[in-house]
Formats: sequence, C-alpha cells, structure tokens
Amino acid sequence: MWHGVRTPKWIIETPEQITIEKIEAENNAEIRRVMITKYGMARYLEESGAIEIDRDRDTKGERILYSKKDKMGEIKMIKLENSTPELDGSSKYYTFRVHPDVKTCQEAVSYLYSRDANQYKPQIES
Repeated sequence: MWHGVRTPKWIIETPEQITIEKIEAENNAEIRRVMITKYGMARYLEESGAIEIDRDRDTKGERILYSKKDKMGEIKMIKLENSTPELDGSSKYYTFRVHPDVKTCQEAVSYLYSRDANQYKPQIES
C-alpha cells in the first residue's frame, strides 16, 4: 500500500523500473497516479511529450501550464518558479497537478488555492 492505494510491490521497492511506457500502459488511474508521483511529476512532464499551453509571470516568477493527453484523459500540470533563488543564483521549480478544465496559468494557480481565477489577486506574497 502507498498512501492507501494498493500498489504492485515493484513500484514501491524498485521505483527506478518505472518508465513512461509502463505508466502509460497502466489501466488503473490510482496506480498510474502513484507511478507518476514516484517517477517525478516534473520528469514525467519533460519526458512524456506534454505540451505547453500557457506561460506567464507573476510577482514570484515564471509559470508554465502543461497538458498531457493519454488513454485515461487529460492531465494538466503547472510548473512554478520558486521566488527564492538557490545559493548559486539558479531557480528551483515546483510542479503541481491541476484540474483538467484550467486553461491559463492564472486559473491553475487559483485552483491550487481553491479560488476563482477572478478572485485570486494577491497584493503581497511572501
């Protein structure tokens, strides 16, 4: 079990064996979600052929919205730049899955905060 999902033993014990092909061949949506999480959402985005559908910047940095369609439907993910630079001056990014209905980066970030895109307009962020 992994966070309440009955998962094949190999996914937990040897996650390095997870591949794009194995993820996309899996018919169980919950097991696919576990596999993508173990594989790494950002890595999955980069290696699975996800397409960029929107890009913008907010007060904290760059935001990129991606879409990946497969036999289970559509997955959308937002990649956000961390506002705090790393010690070497580079940027770190975080990737989050969002609702498949979002169409813009603004809608995706609003979704993460359970807000309507028109209501989510922070004045100051920390």
